[in-house]
Amino acid sequence: MSSTIARVADAMHHVLTDEAALQSGFVRRQRKLSGATFVQALVFGWLANPDATAEERAQAAAVRGVHISAHGLDKRCTERAAECLQRVLAAAVRRLLIAADPVAILILRRFSGVYDGAR
Repeated sequence: MSSTIARVADAMHHVLTDEAALQSGFVRRQRKLSGATFVQALVFGWLANPDATAEERAQAAAVRGVHISAHGLDKRCTERAAECLQRVLAAAVRRLLIAADPVAILILRRFSGVYDGAR
């Protein structure tokens, strides 16, 4: 269990950066709320409380040194922000798979994709 937590923490350390924000076009220039801080505010806000309000997510940003209103944070939840979050998730999964057990990877290769059951 602790090795799994360590692997997830390592993956998050490497993927919660501005790279995905720049690639997705979410961030085009340096500003008060960086892509990394935006993603961290959402991820850590929702980790602390899966039903976190906009205000609680804004507080998570404040913990990271960026003071932004709940409305200001929500206003940034755009298609580019969604693409940024998707890129972060994909990078985290890739990083975890690289560190995964080779047998598990062989099993996962049998599947062609992951599908949303809601569709």
